[in-house]
Amino acid sequence: MDASGEAVYVSWTDVRNGSSDIYFNRSLDGGATWLTSDIRLDTDPPGAAISWGSAIAISGDSVYVSWIDTRNGSRDIYFNCSPDRGATWLDADVWLNTHHPDPASADFPRVAASGDSVYVTWQDTRNGQADIYMNRSLDSGATWETDDIRLDTDAPGARCSWVPQIAAFEDSVYVIWSDLRNQAFPLRLPTDIYFNRSLDRGATWLASDIRLDTELPSLGSSRFHRIAASRDSVYVTWLDNRNGFRDIYFNRSLDGGSTWLSSDMRLETSLPGSTRSEDPQIAAAGDAVYVTWSDSRIDPSLIGWDIYFNRSLDGGSTWLASDLRLDTDLPGVASSRVPQIAASGAKVYVTWHDGRHSPPFAFLHEVYFNYSQDAGSTWLDSDVRLNTNPPGFFDSEYPQIAASGDSVYVTWTDRRNGPNPLGFRQDPGFDIYFNIPFGAQPYGEGTLGTGDIIPRLEGTDSLTLGNTFTLSIKNGLGGAFGLLALGARNSKASIPFAGGSLLLDPIDHAMPILLNGTAGVAGAGTLDIEFNIPVDNAFLGFNVNFQAGLLDPSAVEGLSLSNAVETWIL
Repeated sequence: MDASGEAVYVSWTDVRNGSSDIYFNRSLDGGATWLTSDIRLDTDPPGAAISWGSAIAISGDSVYVSWIDTRNGSRDIYFNCSPDRGATWLDADVWLNTHHPDPASADFPRVAASGDSVYVTWQDTRNGQADIYMNRSLDSGATWETDDIRLDTDAPGARCSWVPQIAAFEDSVYVIWSDLRNQAFPLRLPTDIYFNRSLDRGATWLASDIRLDTELPSLGSSRFHRIAASRDSVYVTWLDNRNGFRDIYFNRSLDGGSTWLSSDMRLETSLPGSTRSEDPQIAAAGDAVYVTWSDSRIDPSLIGWDIYFNRSLDGGSTWLASDLRLDTDLPGVASSRVPQIAASGAKVYVTWHDGRHSPPFAFLHEVYFNYSQDAGSTWLDSDVRLNTNPPGFFDSEYPQIAASGDSVYVTWTDRRNGPNPLGFRQDPGFDIYFNIPFGAQPYGEGTLGTGDIIPRLEGTDSLTLGNTFTLSIKNGLGGAFGLLALGARNSKASIPFAGGSLLLDPIDHAMPILLNGTAGVAGAGTLDIEFNIPVDNAFLGFNVNFQAGLLDPSAVEGLSLSNAVETWIL
């Protein structure tokens, strides 16, 4: 998933056609409405080959998606793009790995974009062992280089170079990967983290790649690496078992990847190597860099995982003396795993899947969320569950997150619709679900009133402690009397009512309202209702939903309904 402003874009792997294809959907209004038909992006016959592992990036109005594809008999890298925010796509997808002898394979595509430039990197076994390759387009995906570029600078195919990650900022492109070149013993896999970069939109790269983990080569295994970039700063985190169990390590460059810290930094503040950490993720905003991970320090049995966080506000030079736990159930009692992180200014958002409602082995997950509005200093006292189906009965997992401005979006795979929602992993019945943790977003549809006009309910995004939130009713019947219904957390519904839908259930409160405007004039009725939000941390993460009903003699059953608005206080 990726987002820009109120535009949200999601791609996924889908087996509806028998074999797997790549599908896409988008919203241009902050997730309130989506395309009624999702779009298939691989352009060979549906289900004819296996397409999976999609990666997505955006720049301006352009959307770019790359994936692995077996239509040619081996695994290749394919690409499609849209110039108009996902409305239209290339008629024929593009094959990017330009040298592809059978049985060579290309895997793990990653995409980054900046301006009109788009970059795709992957691992490729054309030389025997896997190397890291890259292709680029400087015209928003219309044309690509005839020859792709190899980024690892040891002897081609000498040792495996695995799972590249990429970031781009203005004319700079940064790529990291895990590398076996320092392997000393055949039965050990002592991987290290390597880096290469271009400062001229992918035209030229460092003649010698750079190793980022600073322990002795081949001492430990460094992998599960992630990268973020902001201006000339490049930040990298990874898992490292040099101390025994895996720890979270970090290195950074403040000059576009030219120089790095001479000693990498460990980010957990528990004892080194004492317990296992997994799933590191990283985000950056200006000089601030944020890292989250799952951690078993409370329960070494590896059943009870928690979500931890550390941050630096000075470009990675200094970090919190004590890392922070973000899941707010009892420590170590559930499996809180695979966190994802996004940042926008001083706002930091983390989501994860969590087994707290299905002990003792936590094999059924929900999607949880926590949030900081002060650069990671303080967080919600109670984390927020985002999937709104009953807890502990279905499997909601592997969330993705994106942030833009004051908005944050989360999507995940969800088993609630079967065919066997309580089944095992081989059950194919997953769907893609979406939620908006905070802000004011419309949902549902209203019903026609006088003049065939539908009343409209809208809310401002000033849903922060101490501010005034304004809820506006527009396009109603002038001078009409009605009620504004309020429903608390998870009250979204769709129940047939008065020729339309009641969009709240239960209704916790209803307040009388009287619209302004000339009485009886269609569309003339308006009203602004202000709510003062107290400066009280108890309200952080609080959800209220609203819908208006207006007396209108021309409406079905004499009642015209508005759409609803979902609000979350941040």
